Amino acid sequence: MGDCLFFGACPRRSDFREALIRGTYADSENNRNAHPWWSLLVNGVDLILIFVLVLFGLRGFFRGLFREILSLAGLIAGFMLAAAFLQPMASYAEGFWKMPPLILKGSIFVIIFFLVYFLFNLVGWLLHRSESLLFLKTVNRAGGVAMGLGKGAAIVALIIFFLSDAAWLPKAGQEKFHGSYLVSPLSHFAASLIRIGKQRVLFSAELEQTSSPGAKRL
Repeated sequence: MGDCLFFGACPRRSDFREALIRGTYADSENNRNAHPWWSLLVNGVDLILIFVLVLFGLRGFFRGLFREILSLAGLIAGFMLAAAFLQPMASYAEGFWKMPPLILKGSIFVIIFFLVYFLFNLVGWLLHRSESLLFLKTVNRAGGVAMGLGKGAAIVALIIFFLSDAAWLPKAGQEKFHGSYLVSPLSHFAASLIRIGKQRVLFSAELEQTSSPGAKRL
């Protein structure tokens, strides 16, 4: 109290509280202006990944479930049928087309692949156009979004997996890359996809070895 009499009127406790609140509010405002609220949750890499996934989801919405599924099935079926019928079709076409065997087989493979892919996409387009008649518009659109997000996540995850150890990225880019919240789960997703692919390749190789004539004799 003596200090208050010496220096003048002693400030009230509420004045100290208000000054403290004003100072804290000012500091929070400065931090908020320096760092936007969303920067505490995601960084630039996360925003790019979210943008790419949204684009894939929109693409799936407009294409629909039927077109997305049959497009993917057309890629797989086209590759498998082209590989299965390549040799017999090449042997049959040798009597009509006089060209080097490599070019002939390559042309036949491309023709079979794109023919099958076109037919699958045509069926998907017809089902997509008849979604209102089949009362499946909601299922078609929602399923298309899910398929689009799944395809986008798989593609982005594989790209992230191969970029995770890229030495040519600058240090700032590597820090943002490894500080992203989405990079870690997408990297695990890519590792799972690669592991499943390797297991299937090894399994098919073992089947070929066991089904070969030499293996049967042994």
